[in-house]
Amino acid sequence: MSFFRRLDTMPRVWKDLINKWLALEVGVSFGVGSKRRLAAKGRPDCVGYWISTARPPMQKADKVGKLDAFEACFSAWWQSLQPKFCTTAESPTKQLIQTVPAIGLEEPWEKIRVFGSNGLVSVLAALCFWGIPIVNMAQDSYRTKQLRKAQLLRWLLAVEDVDFVLSAL
Repeated sequence: MSFFRRLDTMPRVWKDLINKWLALEVGVSFGVGSKRRLAAKGRPDCVGYWISTARPPMQKADKVGKLDAFEACFSAWWQSLQPKFCTTAESPTKQLIQTVPAIGLEEPWEKIRVFGSNGLVSVLAALCFWGIPIVNMAQDSYRTKQLRKAQLLRWLLAVEDVDFVLSAL
């Protein structure tokens, strides 16, 4: 997915996340032969559309819809993919509690340890489709600057959660 890396307007943390994901994918030969899939239930519609159209390099921004609704959908889907010990903090972004218990879990990340075209790339696509309109949001007034800042912060918290999970894999 080189198009993820070519998004020059995205923050550095995004590029670092893509590099981390690529290193994991390379380590498992991009999931060749794997029949596993991430759960589709609750997945943002634009990700399902992207998959159904053979994963074209760019997604139309209008497929994302309203950013607040997309954020809520992504957060619920992302949370549903997590191990049971990951609970959400009481916050609008539903950020994961980033603590991995040391005992009692043989493979806590099994549900999300899915590579290849049906795996974590869907999570990255969702973050990408959510992040692009935020990064490209107009900043022509104080109000729009503040709106962009708030949206970007929530998106960055989601990116941080995904980065944490990739580090745990």
